[in-house]
Amino acid sequence: MGSGAEGCLIFSLFCITALALSFIALKIDGVLDWTWWGVMAPLLLLSLMLLPLILIFFFCILVYSNNSDLPVRLFWFGLAAFLYCIFAFTVTAKLADPDWSNWYWVFSPLFCGTFLFTAVDPLAFPDFKHKWHSRHANLDNVPVKVLFKPVCILLLVFFVLLAMRLEEDVVWDWAYVFSPLWLTNLFCILVIFAMLQLSFRAMDPAVLLVFLLLFSCLGVFEVLVYLKVSGLRDYAARVCFVPLFGLVCFFGILVCVVLTN
Repeated sequence: MGSGAEGCLIFSLFCITALALSFIALKIDGVLDWTWWGVMAPLLLLSLMLLPLILIFFFCILVYSNNSDLPVRLFWFGLAAFLYCIFAFTVTAKLADPDWSNWYWVFSPLFCGTFLFTAVDPLAFPDFKHKWHSRHANLDNVPVKVLFKPVCILLLVFFVLLAMRLEEDVVWDWAYVFSPLWLTNLFCILVIFAMLQLSFRAMDPAVLLVFLLLFSCLGVFEVLVYLKVSGLRDYAARVCFVPLFGLVCFFGILVCVVLTN
């Protein structure tokens, strides 16, 4: 696939995500009276688009099992896409019918994904380790090892706490529920700042700044959502989604520019 076609495909995915975020915000604010199946249609459509790719991924794993590089990457891409598809359908079914199941079942794909990625050392794979050290010689204890496991663990804790809070098994303040997410963003931002201050050569400073923008906007989104759900602020849900919508547009344009140049 040419770079132009890749750019169009990725931009289409970002457009679908932006459309879904817009529908969700308008539904929460009562502007749209559609069912949740209609509101989540863009994400469900994306799931249906991913299903053939998942089948192709696992077929390639079987065909190219003697290749030490391709099967490992395809397995993790395929697994992540498969878990996303399940989560998209379970969360839509739950929102459409609150009695459909409990939130633990809805979040089970996220539990499985974060647990598996927590248990995996990315540098344990020969192909990944070889590529990492070939690019970043003399860097044995840098970002991948530093960020990977703590972020996965904190996300797993957040998903568990969120499911417990939504099921009302705990009645903690929402600040306790969001605290793992805030710690994740704070941790990533501090690591990026440290890498910038130490003139970390393994990554382009522009790339680090893009990641800094990403985690900063996610942090703003999380704080806005916390203020909304805790009742401390009574603004429209559309306000909460502004950082996410801006990120989706920014990264969509950025990826297209990079791939087409």
